[in-house]
Amino acid sequence: MEVEFCEIDAIDNIDLITFVYDIEVEEDHSYVVADNFVVHNSACTTRSTTGFGVSQFSAIQDCSEIANRFKVPIIADGGIRNSRDIVLALAAGASTVMIGKLFALTYESAAKKMSREVGDKFPTYIEVLAKYRGQASKDFQDEARGGLKKGTVAEGEHFWAPVEKSAQQLIDELLGGLRSALTYGGARTISELQRKAEFVEVTPTYQSESSVRK
Repeated sequence: MEVEFCEIDAIDNIDLITFVYDIEVEEDHSYVVADNFVVHNSACTTRSTTGFGVSQFSAIQDCSEIANRFKVPIIADGGIRNSRDIVLALAAGASTVMIGKLFALTYESAAKKMSREVGDKFPTYIEVLAKYRGQASKDFQDEARGGLKKGTVAEGEHFWAPVEKSAQQLIDELLGGLRSALTYGGARTISELQRKAEFVEVTPTYQSESSVRK
């Protein structure tokens, strides 16, 4: 867990400065939900490189037990695939979440983009791809720092993935899922969701049963 301190000056109407603890799992930004289905930062390779890894879900729960005593907000960093993961992170104790890949793969993102023709039969269509990379990847280190530091190895990858929606569409989907979750949980606020949420351990079958079956 990293703690960032910043100096604040020339800002009016500040009565209290609260330190924000960012749960950034250095190992691989893993995120495990209640059904033990593990997801990690899609561009990270630290677990396969070093063998270290901590589940983001467990990290949120463990840290929130202490942070809540001191009213310290927590940011859950990494592992968000959809609104479901946001709900689980918030219910586990996070005050907010960080999302990288989902926003990187929108039309408005600053990510490098390219287009390609898809299909081997007429008519074909044009697909837009965005570049996504981890900051520990060789691609990022080469560009930002002129290469990897001597004695270290890359702990991330870069790849191109399809862009399928706008940032506004993504935001609407995520917020819509969160609103529905609050309704199902009988909660009006995130703090109420955290008080009422109960986590149940289930079998891996739950994951397949929860998906669309055609």
